[in-house]
Amino acid sequence: MAFAEWCGLFTKATTWGMIFGFMGVIYMVWLYLTWLPAYLEHERHLTIAKTGWVVTIPHLAGTLSMLSSGLSPMA
Repeated sequence: MAFAEWCGLFTKATTWGMIFGFMGVIYMVWLYLTWLPAYLEHERHLTIAKTGWVVTIPHLAGTLSMLSSGLSPMA
């Protein structure tokens, strides 16, 4: 792929949507894997075991949302 073709990708809204969408996904992964467990443990005084169970709730919700996002009602 030539340099001009690569530059042409950045003129499309789809490319920018994918870039910002991926940035959002990376931020949410960081949030749920690093910040949330530490917050629950230090601020809410949960044990490590309880923190692990509570942190699974957003992960399960995200998994179900991602799986169902591709579904469409039958026409």
